[in-house]
Amino acid sequence: MPDKKKKATPKKKTDQSWHPLFLENLGRLPNVTVACSSCGVDHSTAYRHKKLFKRFSNDWDQALKSGVELLAAAAWKRAQTTSDTLAIFLLKTHDPDKYHPELAIKRLAAQNQQPQEIQQVTASELIKEITIKTRKPYKNPLDDGKSDDT
Repeated sequence: MPDKKKKATPKKKTDQSWHPLFLENLGRLPNVTVACSSCGVDHSTAYRHKKLFKRFSNDWDQALKSGVELLAAAAWKRAQTTSDTLAIFLLKTHDPDKYHPELAIKRLAAQNQQPQEIQQVTASELIKEITIKTRKPYKNPLDDGKSDDT
């Protein structure tokens, strides 16, 4: 009986047609689950493709970064118009040495530097800075509007 060679089954071409839509949506909203839903792909497939395809992985990282930048821009705008708390959070995030001294002390300790290098900011200085950056006066939620000297 002649030796029959089994025909090699051709490899399936991996469907990448969803990549552009996924990346576009990830760039608008930095959430993988939402981006997957928008193009009908399971998140495990998306992560597998991220591992398999170098260019897709790089584009994914860039789209995520773009989405986060859009989110940050929206947060800054909101902080300037409606949210003192958000303004404080953003100041602490973007300039921790000045506005988040506890974090700065930990960072300096990890680098074996002295915490004296940190400029401490008082609450009133922080309020003044928020007022300048947001161009609106800070209203203390605990202040009932009555003066103590009445």
